[in-house]
Amino acid sequence: MQSFFHYLNNHWVKANNLKISVFDISVLRGFGVFDFLRTYNKKPFRLRDHLDRFANSANQLGLTLPKTKKELEKIIYKGIKKNLKTELNIRLILTGGVSKDSFLPGKKSSLIVLFTKIHLYPKSYYKKGVYIITARHKRLFPGIKSLNYTFGVHALKKAKEQGAVEVLYIDDDDRVLEATTSNIFFVKNNILFTPKTNILPGITKKAVIELAKENNLQVLEKKILSRDLSSFSEAFLTATNKEVMPVVRINKLVIGNGKVGQTTKQVISNFRRATQAYEN
Repeated sequence: MQSFFHYLNNHWVKANNLKISVFDISVLRGFGVFDFLRTYNKKPFRLRDHLDRFANSANQLGLTLPKTKKELEKIIYKGIKKNLKTELNIRLILTGGVSKDSFLPGKKSSLIVLFTKIHLYPKSYYKKGVYIITARHKRLFPGIKSLNYTFGVHALKKAKEQGAVEVLYIDDDDRVLEATTSNIFFVKNNILFTPKTNILPGITKKAVIELAKENNLQVLEKKILSRDLSSFSEAFLTATNKEVMPVVRINKLVIGNGKVGQTTKQVISNFRRATQAYEN
């Protein structure tokens, strides 16, 4: 981690100089926003989609980006060039700034762009599928990527202790929403189903939907209830760090025959072909 260059408020620094004030409201109250993307072929995947979402997240929380999206794009490309030795995870962070009263945001936010090495999940997760659990939860601002992940961190820690990879959120009206850091899809009769509202607009999810339609797969974004889960034959997660990850069990419910289904395999293949050939 020490060998990577990162961007902090107009400066390029190594990890040991990547510092903000402990009085920043992001530290004191978890107030701020972020976005997360990765490179393929040393190119940032769907960068403009991520920058649009990052700007929207900031706007929704009343934070002002100190750089335009075009300037952010230049920062990211410069960071990739400075850290060219590997494929990269890229995390954009906008804090609420130093707070005078330890509660309200300050006048000057901190803009941070982190560049780190990609860590891949085991290949067995994609061949055999993974186990996830559910939790009752609905994020306060589901349409934005807030820094406040308290519930998600707590829930995912419990999931890992049970051998689960993710936690699927179900709200008090029994609607299936999203996972801690992933969107979810289900399959029935070769049709993809995915929740439509009260979720983060995932960039990988968007890419999967576009690729599915290009390959003659029907996609329905609609309300899905927890009681519907047993009717699906396949399920998979989508996320920047997971790509397309098959799910074969949710709590005690085995999805389909408990193996990675053909439609999921097709979606994985579609996504991998698109990313392997990615050139922006």
